[in-house]
Amino acid sequence: MTEPKHYPMAEAVRAAYRAGEEDEALEPLVRVDSAGQPVGRIGDGDYVIFYDIRGEREVELTSAFVAQEFSHFPRPPIQVHFATMIEYARDLPVRVAFPPVREIRHTLGETISAHGLRQVKIAESEKAIHVRYFLNGKREEPFPGETHIVIPSPEVQNYAEVPEMRAEEVAKATVQALEDPELDLVVVNFANVDVVGHVEDRAAILRAVAEVDRRSAKWWWRRKPAA
Repeated sequence: MTEPKHYPMAEAVRAAYRAGEEDEALEPLVRVDSAGQPVGRIGDGDYVIFYDIRGEREVELTSAFVAQEFSHFPRPPIQVHFATMIEYARDLPVRVAFPPVREIRHTLGETISAHGLRQVKIAESEKAIHVRYFLNGKREEPFPGETHIVIPSPEVQNYAEVPEMRAEEVAKATVQALEDPELDLVVVNFANVDVVGHVEDRAAILRAVAEVDRRSAKWWWRRKPAA
């Protein structure tokens, strides 16, 4: 009978889960040898392929390797051959395996703007990039007549600590926007039902969903016409 293979990094991730860490706030892991020295650290002249196909935190991670000026944490001078699967940001000096074939046109935001209508997008900072950048076809600049309202998300290690997040402030901003007669489209994102849903904490998930239900219901009854 063959011995099962041992994968130290996989075991380290499982240990982090058992210690209560979650995907959204997993502490960095570094494999070291018997002398405590890092194994496999990316060095000068190495080749790196970043396989992720999103485009938010990936920009930050890629910048740590390729940005000429990087001040977020100490980093020794390093030159790497960096390739990404898709284009995370136009200004990153990297090779892109699958660059965009063409600009995404006729999105909802562009169509609303083309008709001379006004729109607002409301979200917490944790998900603001989704309702402005991704929803606009990865366009970084707002369309004419488009404004963004970004509510700062709580600064905590784990959103299970505050599963309500900033739903109250998002709801207030949404009500104000809906009551603005000059606005033609209101796009709103309640981040907590997404980000807390990634946390393996049933009680926190239920609180997050209940908070959004409460805020939505409060607005509905406020607007419901009298019988």
